[in-house]
Amino acid sequence: MYCHDTRHTSLSPYNTSNQPETIKWRVIMDWTDGGIAIGADGTLYFGSDAHMNAVYPNGTIKWQWLSRDFIDATPAIANNGTIYVGDTDEYLYAFNPDGTVQWSCHCGGIIGQGSPAIAPDGTIYTATDDGGYCLVAVTPHGHIQWKYKTGASVDSAPVIGLDGVIIIGSEDRSIYAVNPNGTLRWRYQTGDRVMGSASIASDGTVYKASWDGYLYALNPANGSLIWKCRIGSGSKANPAIGADGTIYIGEGTLFAIYPNGTLRWSLTLDDNNIEWSSPAVSADGIIYFGTEHAHNQGGEIFAVNPNGTIRWRQTIAKEWVDSSPAIGADGTVYIGSDYDPNNGYLYAFGQGPLNCDPYGPYEGHCDIPLQFNGDAFGGTPPYTFHWDFGDGNTADQQNPAHNYTTIGNFTATLTVTDNQGNQSNATTNVTITYQKPWVNIIKPENHIIYFFNKPIPFLGRTFIIGPVTVSAKAGQIPFGINHVDFYLDGHRAARVKQEPYSWNWIRPSLIFPRLHTIEVIAYDNLGNQATITIYLNKLL
Repeated sequence: MYCHDTRHTSLSPYNTSNQPETIKWRVIMDWTDGGIAIGADGTLYFGSDAHMNAVYPNGTIKWQWLSRDFIDATPAIANNGTIYVGDTDEYLYAFNPDGTVQWSCHCGGIIGQGSPAIAPDGTIYTATDDGGYCLVAVTPHGHIQWKYKTGASVDSAPVIGLDGVIIIGSEDRSIYAVNPNGTLRWRYQTGDRVMGSASIASDGTVYKASWDGYLYALNPANGSLIWKCRIGSGSKANPAIGADGTIYIGEGTLFAIYPNGTLRWSLTLDDNNIEWSSPAVSADGIIYFGTEHAHNQGGEIFAVNPNGTIRWRQTIAKEWVDSSPAIGADGTVYIGSDYDPNNGYLYAFGQGPLNCDPYGPYEGHCDIPLQFNGDAFGGTPPYTFHWDFGDGNTADQQNPAHNYTTIGNFTATLTVTDNQGNQSNATTNVTITYQKPWVNIIKPENHIIYFFNKPIPFLGRTFIIGPVTVSAKAGQIPFGINHVDFYLDGHRAARVKQEPYSWNWIRPSLIFPRLHTIEVIAYDNLGNQATITIYLNKLL
C-alpha cells in the first residue's frame, strides 16, 4: 500500500545495492502522480490522470480501467488480492486482480491524497473532502461503517498504529488519533497546516511534519510531545523510517534524524523540492524519492546513500515527479512522472536485458530534415547508437536529423550496443511526402497605420489611409510556387507569377472607414494551395 505498510514506514525488505541506475524500461501513461502498489505476483498497480492501471513487471500493460476523474491516491492491496483505490470523483473502488470492479462506494467527498490503508480486520480507511472533511471507514463489502469529521481539509493518507488507532493530519493544524470505532482518542495542535501522512515507528511513536517547519514525535497513547525537530520546510511527503530507526523527511533539503530527535545529516537538493513523493528506503538503506525543480527545469529521481551522499540522480520528467517510489522483490525501483500536458511515464530502474526504442512512426517532407529520437534501456551503459534510415543513409548519433530526398515509405532501424557488446535493434515506419505550399502576408503588418504606404506604429487594428502595397511570401520544396492570387472582399484583384509577390491596392474606399477582407492564395507547381486571410480598415 502507500509507503509500503500500514505504519507507512516506506521501508522495503528488498536490497537494491547491486542495481544500476539504468532505466530498465518505461511505459507511457497519463500523468502519474500517485505511488505504486506491488502485488504478490509482481504486478504494479497505480492510478493516473484518467485511469487505474495494472502493469506486468516487464513493462507490458495488464489492464487499464477508465476512471471518472483523477486518481492521485496510491492503491492498497488486500491479502486476497483485492485492490482498493479512491478518485477525485468521491468514490472508493474495489478491483479484482483481473481489472473488474467488485464494488464502488460513494464516500461523499474528493479522495485526493487519501490513499487507503487496510486494517488487520479488513476495514479500509481513507480520507475525503466531505464539506466537513473526514476520515472514512469502509467495510470489505463496500459499506461505510463510520465517518469522523475534522475541522478542515485532510490531505493525508490514514496510517494505522500498533493498537489499531488511525492517525491523520488536517489543515486545521492538528494531528488526530481516531479509535477503530470512530471516536477520538487524542488530538495534537501544531503551529500550521498538517499535510501529508504520518509514519509510525516499531515502538509506536508517531512521526508527522507540519508546515510550521517542525517534525513532531508524539506518544501514541495520549498524543503528548516526545520531541520536535526543526526541518525548516512545510513538507507534504511522508516521513520514511529506516531499518535502524532513522527518519528521512524534507522538502528542499533531505534530513536524516535519529530516533531521539537529533540531526544525523542533511542534504541540499540543488533547487529541487520534494513535493508529494515520499521516500522509499531499501533494505540496504538507500533512499529513493522524486523531486520538482524550483525553476521548472525538470523533475528528477534521487538515490541517496545511508550516509547522505548522492548515489545517483536522473531527470525523468518535464516538470515534476510527485510519485512515491516502490521497490520490487528483485530490487527494481518503480516511479511515475509527468511528461507533457497530457502524458506521463512509469519508469523501472534496475538490471534488465538490453532493448531499444526508435519511437515513431515518423512523418516528414522531402528535402526537409526530419528529427529522429532513440532510447536504450537495460544492459550496461554507456550505449552506442546506429541508425539505418532505409534509403541507403546511416548515422551514429542517438537523436540524428536526416534529410530524405525522395518521397515514399521507408523503414528506419535503430541498433544499440551496450558496454558489454550486447546488441538490440528495432524498426519504425517513416512516411515522406512533398511539402505543402505555405504563404504569409508580410505587409500590411499588425498594429500599424499605413498613411499613403508609410507605416506608423499603432495599438489597434491595422488601418490603411490611401494606397498601400500588399506583399506576401510563399514557398514550396522542391517544386516551387506557380502563382499567387490576391483577393479583396472575395474578388480576385491580382495574380502574380514571380517574386516579389505584391499587389498595389490603390482603389479608393468609401469616404468613411470600412472593414475589408484580404485573402492571399499561393499555388505550387503540383496544384496544391495555401491560404491566409487578414481583416483591416481602409479610408480613401
